[in-house]
Amino acid sequence: MKITTSSSTLSTNHCDWDETEHSFQLGEGRALLVVADGMGGASGGEVASEMAVKTIRDALMMRSYYWVDVRLRCAVEMANQRIYRHAQHDPNLHGMGAAVTAVLVEDDTAHIAQVGDSRAYPLRKLAISQLTKDQSLAQYLADMGQIVPEEISTVQQNIIMQPLGTHETVQVALTSVELQCDDHLLLCSDGLSNKVSAIEMCETLRAEPNLNAACDRLVNLANARGGEDNITIVIAYFSGKSVRADHPSAGDSLDSVA
Repeated sequence: MKITTSSSTLSTNHCDWDETEHSFQLGEGRALLVVADGMGGASGGEVASEMAVKTIRDALMMRSYYWVDVRLRCAVEMANQRIYRHAQHDPNLHGMGAAVTAVLVEDDTAHIAQVGDSRAYPLRKLAISQLTKDQSLAQYLADMGQIVPEEISTVQQNIIMQPLGTHETVQVALTSVELQCDDHLLLCSDGLSNKVSAIEMCETLRAEPNLNAACDRLVNLANARGGEDNITIVIAYFSGKSVRADHPSAGDSLDSVA
């Protein structure tokens, strides 16, 4: 198991980057939280996920007068194009891609962009809900009425309808949620959500308020149930009168390596 952490500040034009780090902390009312779950073999998946995180981060650090959701969508689209073009020039990386869920927090609103099947779960007063919808074969069959929701778990879970980077263009799903003091936001790859239910995620946070320890517990639980896939988790906690506290987030990105 590999445990990596990082920090990035979006409120300035300078950001220190550590190649081993893949999580983020807030800065002056703005935050970027990203889960990127790579695909396309061990090397291809790692390249795609790292390119996704860096490109989204760099794009959102640029000055822009566009609306937040437009900036976020454009950042994800830019990451898609970069990964796609990189794969076209390297036969060893052909077909690489990533599932990405990126959250840009500004003031009291979390703006969420999704491509793939990584998820975002808001928790308020320790009641949890799923904010994103999987762009997966299982969810597509359910939406088309081919299967009932209770049968989703019987369909192969790792087939993504549109991974980031496998085609020149991508349709980014956008949503947002207004934040309140003491809210949590949990982002995760399907390595967690395929093994641990939303209720169990909520119960873990209720039992373990320390966010790093909660990440450890969830990863251990998913690994105990097989842990066949990468497990990435970011948990953010928001506090302060306008959710602009000095340290309103914490998270770990943990990969289960077979």
